[in-house]
Amino acid sequence: MDTTKIKPCHIFLSISITVCFVLAAMLGMTRHKQELRQAEADHMLAQRVAVLEVEKFIRARVPGMQDAERRGYAELIADAANEHRVPHLRVARVAIAESSLNRHARGDGGKSIGIMQVSTKWWIKAVPFIDDESDLRNPTKNIRAGAWILKHYAELCGDEEEAVLACYNGGSSGPNEQAKAYAKRVAGDKGT
Repeated sequence: MDTTKIKPCHIFLSISITVCFVLAAMLGMTRHKQELRQAEADHMLAQRVAVLEVEKFIRARVPGMQDAERRGYAELIADAANEHRVPHLRVARVAIAESSLNRHARGDGGKSIGIMQVSTKWWIKAVPFIDDESDLRNPTKNIRAGAWILKHYAELCGDEEEAVLACYNGGSSGPNEQAKAYAKRVAGDKGT
């Protein structure tokens, strides 16, 4: 028998196996793409739910705010919370407690600025994307900075709600009684 000749059935079998491998690889890639699309859709849905929850929370606490402005702040808060991996309602509670979403708010003798009342004394050099006071007057950057600070304190405090909020209000060097009272009040504001 001559083994140097390739029989047509061998060619067919080889092509069939190759086609099977190619189809399997394509199917695997398609399945992977579907999983990525599903993960993206899940993320978008979770983000949409976060925006709606924050919007509802704001509506109950700042009743005179126009719908478009409320929606805008809800989106900024949900985006910042997602970016820094902190609970969106924690960011919303702090924003309401600190300024009632007043972007022009100034506190602590003018040293704390904006919606999240970010202190220029402590945070201008610490928050990586805040270069100067003008950045804190920008509502998007101010809310992002507040979420970043909440994440910073969550990492220090083991993400315990009242401890994080007390540090946000009073600093990490051992919150005082005022900061503890603030934390209790803000943490207790969960109802929508």
